[in-house]
Amino acid sequence: MAVNTWQGDDGSSPTDWGTAANWSGGIPDATDDIIIPDCSLIGNCILDGDTTINSLELKENSNFSMNNHDLTVDGENGSGRAIDVGGSGATFVGGTGTLIFTLGSGATNLTGISHLAASTELRNLQFNGAATFTMGGAMTVNGNLTITAGTLSTSGDNNYALTVTGGIKNTGTLTANASTIIITGEFEGFALNQMGTFN
Repeated sequence: MAVNTWQGDDGSSPTDWGTAANWSGGIPDATDDIIIPDCSLIGNCILDGDTTINSLELKENSNFSMNNHDLTVDGENGSGRAIDVGGSGATFVGGTGTLIFTLGSGATNLTGISHLAASTELRNLQFNGAATFTMGGAMTVNGNLTITAGTLSTSGDNNYALTVTGGIKNTGTLTANASTIIITGEFEGFALNQMGTFN
């Protein structure tokens, strides 16, 4: 795995994900741990097609858009995090795209996700890997949540709230611990462990 940091400094395409000069290690591939730093003085990072990476870290004042494309996160970084949102100043725009996690074994963390404002950022979310994915903050999905494999846990230590404003489809496991779970759309296929408050 290699760390690949957004630089956003190509003169003609400073926001394009698929421009090699915008990255410290060239155009990212599925083995890269991606870091999006403070974008105040460089171009914002905009995805230009469906892609797969190993992990994603958003620093304070970073600006990343999926631009209505799908982003697959296939692993975790050296700190054991599939996604790490560094602060409330980070901007993550999902649009109509789906953020997909596919780690196949073990466990990983979704850190700082409470900093993602669901009204504009975290939309469709899907878990396809057999691993356990543990929330690192309250999470609102302003779209659909799909768990096709593995486990999504609200964290037994913190019991983070989970709100889904679209539908939820679950053929994996949602471990709710003592958390409040609010689903305002349709749901199907539930395997729900240690249920807290479920609305």
